[in-house]
Amino acid sequence: MGGVAATAAAMTLMLPIAASTAHAATADVNVGELVKFSDHEGSTGGGEFGVMKGPNFNTDSFRTFCVQTSEFLDFSSYFKVGNISTSSVVLTPHTLEAGTAFLYTKFRDGTLADYNYSANTQAHIDSANALQLAIWALQGQSGGSQNAYYYYALDAVDLDSSLSNVLNVYGDTNLWNNGVTNFGIGGVRIANMIYSDANGTNGVNAQDQLVLVPTPTASYAGMGLLSGLACVGLLKKRRTTRNQLD
Repeated sequence: MGGVAATAAAMTLMLPIAASTAHAATADVNVGELVKFSDHEGSTGGGEFGVMKGPNFNTDSFRTFCVQTSEFLDFSSYFKVGNISTSSVVLTPHTLEAGTAFLYTKFRDGTLADYNYSANTQAHIDSANALQLAIWALQGQSGGSQNAYYYYALDAVDLDSSLSNVLNVYGDTNLWNNGVTNFGIGGVRIANMIYSDANGTNGVNAQDQLVLVPTPTASYAGMGLLSGLACVGLLKKRRTTRNQLD
């Protein structure tokens, strides 16, 4: 997989289309539920993915990113939610990292620093690529990148003056661990996906995805809108039909 490079450039923080809040009243998906995926901005072979729920499976309920580079999904099959857990499964299982939870929460809130939510733009594609690569790196996956979002996440969950603080172009924020409250993984979980048919008959394991579950609204008190000047420019990799990246 090609290398990546972080570059500082101005980017407008756009309001997301149908952005959802981290204060989810209900879970994004439930165990046993059938979904389909749609392909959106991003050219890494990963997210942004749209999650379409029944009965019609033709409208995105929310958007997500995957946590594995050694599993598959496609945009025609049905998928069953095998479990909602704190870890990916099969081949390269990995516990959900607090930094990943921080980034995805901010993405879903529509407040992720320098993330461009303007539909069908190159800036949105670049933002999705940067976030997906950071998530893979945080989750210990091949093909990830220790880019600006990666260091932003590390700095958000620690309190020391480590290298992550120095390399965080968004400032020494400690947003996710503020010295009073450690948010852990907050309301973020991993949906362990299974290939399925329209009747919900189980198939083989598929690429696991990030989702939100209900949390107390106080969990994210004080996490306001952030903006910055840095974005991440990335080399592009054509998306594969079934999203295998190894």
